[in-house]
Amino acid sequence: MCGRFANGLAPQALYDTVDDLLGNEELTSHENALDYCPTYNVAPGTTYPVVHATEASQGFSVVLETMKWGIRHDAMLPSSSFEIRGPLVINSRDDTIVRPASAWHRLATRQRCIVFCQGFFEWEKVPTSKSKRIPHFVGMSVPGRGRPTIEGSSRQLMPMAGLWAEEQGQRAFTIVTTASNKQLSFLHDRMPVILPTAAAMHQWLHARDFQEMASLLQPYDGHLDCYAVPPEVGTVGHSSESLIYPPQTTTFVAITFIQKSARHTMS
Repeated sequence: MCGRFANGLAPQALYDTVDDLLGNEELTSHENALDYCPTYNVAPGTTYPVVHATEASQGFSVVLETMKWGIRHDAMLPSSSFEIRGPLVINSRDDTIVRPASAWHRLATRQRCIVFCQGFFEWEKVPTSKSKRIPHFVGMSVPGRGRPTIEGSSRQLMPMAGLWAEEQGQRAFTIVTTASNKQLSFLHDRMPVILPTAAAMHQWLHARDFQEMASLLQPYDGHLDCYAVPPEVGTVGHSSESLIYPPQTTTFVAITFIQKSARHTMS
């Protein structure tokens, strides 16, 4: 499952980083592409940039466009003459997508997107408590542009598979999930479908054959950065870079800064 994710990159930095990750794809921008606020705590209902393929005069082009996270289930029905209500669906299960009778199956045949982020959050259940849960951050461990680490290096952005739909003049998206891999099974039995290469991203955006697309619906088989983070991430609206670092690490950095400042003052 994915109910919260992070992206603190400024709009232009996000565009440039995504453009690099897509490889040979020529990325264009929708007029609303940069119309979003970077946050380390993206919650359902937030408007956020996603990448999708759209028909152009010469085949298909790849566009960065801001959409709302979460599709109302009623928007999946054939009629558009009613007011869209119903629950906000933020995740689409892979086992539902492959069912021909499913509305998600119809979306997956033609309206796929990629959600690039610095990583997502998942909460670990505490066996001794019914209510307490420990938030964890999960990000790519592949070196690259997009996510700074506390050690001063950088990691690649995480490309998550998604679907999008029209909702009375507004577009909305969900994140596709699959069974959790072995590394993350202690957190949850579901995880986002991660597209690990530029070739996989191209396949997700452009595949015309359903089985070719469906072959990507599998757990990520590489290693991921995964560690506990501050509990403040559970508060919607709270955004800080500290949310993507281990709490003891951010404390250590703060103490080190104070100690260095004190030594500088004494000298």
